[in-house]
Amino acid sequence: MELRKKNGWSQEDLASGIGFALLLLVEAAGVYLLTSAGIRKGSCEQLLQEGDYTREVKEPLFTQTYIV
Repeated sequence: MELRKKNGWSQEDLASGIGFALLLLVEAAGVYLLTSAGIRKGSCEQLLQEGDYTREVKEPLFTQTYIV
């Protein structure tokens, strides 16, 4: 009761608010991860269909040698 008189919020209210905020942050992170993974998968599938990309592992660009 004393905490409620000082700032207007009880400890239960504060704990519920913090828990709800954490829930929203975790949900937002999950949506971001699912969306970004879907975009990457869709991009790879589109490149495979167009023939610009193969599933075999390629060398990183900085190790390839180019003939000029």
